[in-house]
Amino acid sequence: MNAIEKIFVRELRRIRESKSLMFGCIYGPLLSFIIVIAIFHKGTPTDLPVAIVDQDNSLLSNKISSWIDATSIAESTYNLKDLREAKVLMEEGKIDAIVYIAPDFERNVVKGVKPELPLFLNNTNIVKGSLLYKGIFTCLSTIKAGVKITTRTKQKYSRAELMSSVQPIPFDVHLLYNPYTSYMYFVGMAIMAVMLIAFTLLTSIFALGTEIRWGTSYKLMKITKDRALPALAGKMLPYTLIFIMQALIADVLMFIIMDSPLHGSLLTIIISQIILVITYQAIAILLLSITANLRLCLSLGAAYTMMALSFSGLTFPTMGMPISAQVFSYLFPFTFYLKIFISQSIKNIDLSVALYDLLPMLIFIGISILTAGRMKQIFTEERFWGKR
Repeated sequence: MNAIEKIFVRELRRIRESKSLMFGCIYGPLLSFIIVIAIFHKGTPTDLPVAIVDQDNSLLSNKISSWIDATSIAESTYNLKDLREAKVLMEEGKIDAIVYIAPDFERNVVKGVKPELPLFLNNTNIVKGSLLYKGIFTCLSTIKAGVKITTRTKQKYSRAELMSSVQPIPFDVHLLYNPYTSYMYFVGMAIMAVMLIAFTLLTSIFALGTEIRWGTSYKLMKITKDRALPALAGKMLPYTLIFIMQALIADVLMFIIMDSPLHGSLLTIIISQIILVITYQAIAILLLSITANLRLCLSLGAAYTMMALSFSGLTFPTMGMPISAQVFSYLFPFTFYLKIFISQSIKNIDLSVALYDLLPMLIFIGISILTAGRMKQIFTEERFWGKR
C-alpha cells in the first residue's frame, strides 16, 4: 500500500504538470459534455425548412400551407409557384421537403375527385426525413379527415357514421419509455458516455505509454520492487477517481440539469459507470501489453471507442445485424453498459438483468490482470523503451 500511495502521489504531480493529461482527464470530458448538451438540449429537431409550391392559390391550399407551418417539425420557409425552383433549393440543401399543390386542387376535392398531393423528402438524413414525413403526413391526414366530414355533413350523415368513415379502426397508441421521442434521452446520454470512455481509454494509454516512451517505467517498478500489479494500480488510481467524478458530473447534467428520466436505480447506474471506467482502463493496459507502442495504441484506442457506438445497438438494433456483427458487438464493454443504463434510466427493468450485463465487463478486467507479467517485461526491459 505504501508503494501504491507513492505512485499515486507521483501521478497526481505528473497530471498537474502536463497540459495533455489535464486536458485528457479534466477539461476535455467537461467540454464534450457541454457540447453534447448544447446539441441535444431541445430533444427533437424543430422548424425544419420546407417549401410549399402552391399552384392552386385557393382557400384549401392556403389552409394546407398554414397548417404545415403550424407543426413543430416543419416551417414553410419558401412559398413558391415553380416546382423547378423548389428542386434547386433542395439540391442546394436549403430545404428538406417540398409539398406540391397542383392547379385546381380545391376544385377537384369539391367534385369528389381524389387529387394527388405529392411530398418530396430529402431522406439523406434519415432522422430528419422520418420526422418530416410523420409530421406532414399527420397534418395532411387531419385536413383530409376535416374535408371528408365537411362533405358528408351536407349529405346528412350522423356523427357516428362520420367518425366511422374517417377512421373505421381507431388506434390506441401508447409510447413507452420515451413518450416525447426526445433524442436527448438516449442518443445524447449515450454520446456523453462514449465521450467518457474515449477520454478514459486514450488518457490511460497516454499516461502509461509515455512512461514506456520516455523510459521512466523502471522507476515505477523500483518503487514496487518489481511488482507490476501495484505499479499499475497506483498509476491508474488517480485517473479512476477523476473519471468517476466526471461520470457523476455527467449524471448531474443529465438527470438534474436536463431533467432526463430516471425510473430505476441510480446506484446501479453509478456502480456500472465505475466498472465501465475501470474496464476501459484495463483495456488500455491490455492494448499496451500487446503492442508496447504508444502511437499505435492511441490509434487503436480511438478506433475502438468510436466503433463502440456503432455496434452498441443504439441507432440500429443489434438483432437486425448479421450474426457476425452481433458477435462483434460483444467485444465492446460499452454495449453492456448501455443496456444497463437504458434499463435503469428509462425502462426500470429488474436489477437482475442489469447485474447480468455487468459480468462481461468484469471479464475484460480479469483478462487485463493476466497481462501483468507482460507489462512487467515492458516496464523493465530497455528494448521496449523509446518506441513512438
